Amino acid sequence: MASDIDFIFFDAAGTLIELSEPVGATYARFAEGLGLRRSADEFGAAFAAAWGRMPLREPVAGPRPDDDLAWWREMVGRTVEALPGDGKGALDEEQYFKLLFNFFGTAGAWRPYAEVPGVLDALRARGFRLGVLSNFDGRLEGILEGHGLAPRFEFAVISSRVGADKPHPEIFRHAVGRAGVAAERCLHVGDQEALDRAAAEAAGLRARRVDRPGEDLRSVLADLLGAGA
Repeated sequence: MASDIDFIFFDAAGTLIELSEPVGATYARFAEGLGLRRSADEFGAAFAAAWGRMPLREPVAGPRPDDDLAWWREMVGRTVEALPGDGKGALDEEQYFKLLFNFFGTAGAWRPYAEVPGVLDALRARGFRLGVLSNFDGRLEGILEGHGLAPRFEFAVISSRVGADKPHPEIFRHAVGRAGVAAERCLHVGDQEALDRAAAEAAGLRARRVDRPGEDLRSVLADLLGAGA
């Protein structure tokens, strides 16, 4: 496989980095600071329900003007709405949103998976060009910088900056264009079947899905360099 690949794109959340604590715990902690007490499990379930109801966005020409700020404000609002019980109206939702949005833009809210730096360094040492291709917003750049990952990549393709989200082929076309190589000589690595593997292949790229915790980026390294790498 290695001789067929020039450029490797990596998804971010779930592939390179993960949250430092469950999302429900973070939402519950900030809400309690503003006077609304619910458990981490209740917030986790509400977040999952809200995420599943957020509509897919059609691609636009160029970056989205607010770097997805309005999308995340709606997401937080829907999460609060999905919580059980009364008393939610007392929460200052705008203040709550700002606290959450700012926190999730810090490096401390995230951590790289343990094998990531070593795998990236091994791939670069063998001459592979690397990039990030993620459904995220501009906060991702600071997160990658904060963990020392950014210098390992030539560039990051971020959906809010492109104006298209995976699985739409436009974000893959944009990434391949920036790489300056043929799509079939690009490999996209991600953790989700529809957004990463299937979408990349539909756009003409090679694709590899990692399925944590049983399989991480070391399996990709073994595929590319051989089991003894």
